[in-house]
Amino acid sequence: MAAKRGVVLLLYAIWYCMEAFFKTCIDLFVPSSFRRLKDVKGEIVLITGGGAGLGRHLAIGFAKRRATVVIWDVNQHDNVETARMIRELDAGDVYAYTVDVSKADQVYAAAERVRQEVGDVTMLVNNAGIAHYKPVLECSEEVVQRTVDVNAVSHFWLHKAFLPAMKAQNSGHIVTIGSIIAYAPYRSMGAYTSSKCTVIGIHESLQLDLAYENSAIKLTLACPSGLATGMILGRINTGGALLSRPDDAAEEIIEGVLLEKRVLCVPSSAYFMTIVKNLIPVKLMVMLLRSVNLENTFVEDKEKSEGGTDGGGDDDDDDDNDDGKE
Repeated sequence: MAAKRGVVLLLYAIWYCMEAFFKTCIDLFVPSSFRRLKDVKGEIVLITGGGAGLGRHLAIGFAKRRATVVIWDVNQHDNVETARMIRELDAGDVYAYTVDVSKADQVYAAAERVRQEVGDVTMLVNNAGIAHYKPVLECSEEVVQRTVDVNAVSHFWLHKAFLPAMKAQNSGHIVTIGSIIAYAPYRSMGAYTSSKCTVIGIHESLQLDLAYENSAIKLTLACPSGLATGMILGRINTGGALLSRPDDAAEEIIEGVLLEKRVLCVPSSAYFMTIVKNLIPVKLMVMLLRSVNLENTFVEDKEKSEGGTDGGGDDDDDDDNDDGKE
């Protein structure tokens, strides 16, 4: 009996590995023009940190595809501006709410308003985040707590607010905006890097929970590399690294979501880091960073070199600059 069970498990293991392998090959090598994109017309897509940077471009991109877009941002001015831009495009309907996603009570209250005023969210894009640039031992308690609360802990509140309705319908899509920095850290970004590692852990835990339930809810983990936004430009040294335009990155992410990819990296060359993360010695990582002039993280002679946000942080922090996700 035990032998039979072992053979069955082995056959399932082979089948699942082959299935995952071919799906990955399709995602990596088959052009999107040969594949069917999911239609999001009429879907209710909620994007956190939608006031600026990557979040703004994601909101505009989904609106152009005739989705009903709900944008949350702690910065009311930026939020209103994104909504205005979408309305000027005569695209899909847009609703803007001022929310600090790190506060559970604000998340639950705003979620109830969305249900009453718009409907049940069918796609949740967890994008809001802040960045602070300090070595691990120089991060204050407040910086560490705020960064982790906005970038990672908020995902628990958002999932608790919107996942039950998706589970009731056995449909929906959750998109997590991680960062390639979780696989290839820069110097002096301890709080931000750790928060992004946590984000990926939350996403993968949720993925496993839903798989146990045979849920039809889709999940996509997007890991952008350096984006040319206010979170990076003029704040940290990018050396010889090429930065992606946030609008181009948003289009790549949206396309990946519409293809229901499980994991996507922007640019696609960043996939390499996710594969070899645990194989690269630390000394080799240092050598690679030095080879592209990234030995020193900070930009010299900048008064504001500590941090930036893309819609999740306090709108009155002196060291925050509301802009896009890395």
